[in-house]
Amino acid sequence: MIIEYTGNPFPITLRYKGELADEGLIDLYDLSRAIRGYERSLSLVTHFALNNEIITQSTSLRGAQILCAPPDFGSYKFPALITSMSVGAFALGSLEPNNPLGHVIFSLYDFVVHEATGQKVDYEESLRETYERALQDGSEGFLMPKKSQLESLVEKVEPAIADMHRPIVGSETAELAIVGKGVDATKSDVQINLDTFQGLRYRTRVDDVISIGGRVSMFNMNTFNGRFVPTTHPRPIPFYLTAAGRTSEGVNLIAESLQKNIANSDDPSCVIRFDVMRDVTRTGRVAKLIVVGVGDLRDDEEDLEVIDESDND
Repeated sequence: MIIEYTGNPFPITLRYKGELADEGLIDLYDLSRAIRGYERSLSLVTHFALNNEIITQSTSLRGAQILCAPPDFGSYKFPALITSMSVGAFALGSLEPNNPLGHVIFSLYDFVVHEATGQKVDYEESLRETYERALQDGSEGFLMPKKSQLESLVEKVEPAIADMHRPIVGSETAELAIVGKGVDATKSDVQINLDTFQGLRYRTRVDDVISIGGRVSMFNMNTFNGRFVPTTHPRPIPFYLTAAGRTSEGVNLIAESLQKNIANSDDPSCVIRFDVMRDVTRTGRVAKLIVVGVGDLRDDEEDLEVIDESDND
């Protein structure tokens, strides 16, 4: 199959600096993990920008292909070229670094990296202006993402961002990495280092037990892990069913909610109650629900609470 590429691709560059990387050396295993994370994070963000949906595998990227140009000799700088491979809603193949849709992609990437590494970003200020400018410049066909969508995107991209830290926190053959628009990454662009890795891994548990209503979208009986979509917060949140919650009634309610949700997610009978503690990130995003009790929603409907994802400093 011959794929024809038209126009100029949109370049985003990853560059490692410091330690042995400045001498042209870097740990091979860590580099392979980092490049894999780099590609995956770009794929998930690019697909979301183009299709307004979140994928879990980079191979599901639709409407674009990410190519790698040769690294600069004597350095660890890797230009990724985001290129259109078919006619779709966007002419991504004609993007240049100053193209408005290119700014949307990079703004999304910047937002995701900052949120994943515990650096609070103003949702309205950081993205709305970029999207509105793109619409004014004629890039039609995409929607301003909802905050819940961005939270889900951050969750999916977190493991890839962690892999990009490998040369910094694993072999320590690099001190930092810079991701920038164009072929030259500068200090003003997205940076990751030891501090951002610590922010990425940061979790604190809110021990206060609250009751929330929602539906089960996934559950594994072997690991007791799953995903729960609160009625007041339309984002699937990972959960762990503790021993305290593993009653016969609780497990049956989870199974019934999952089955009904699969059949019809709008069915109100698939909504149940979870009594939970919360693991939250540095920015206040709920990373996981720790379920200590499961009940029928109809018994306690007036006692349900809303998940608060404001800052937890």
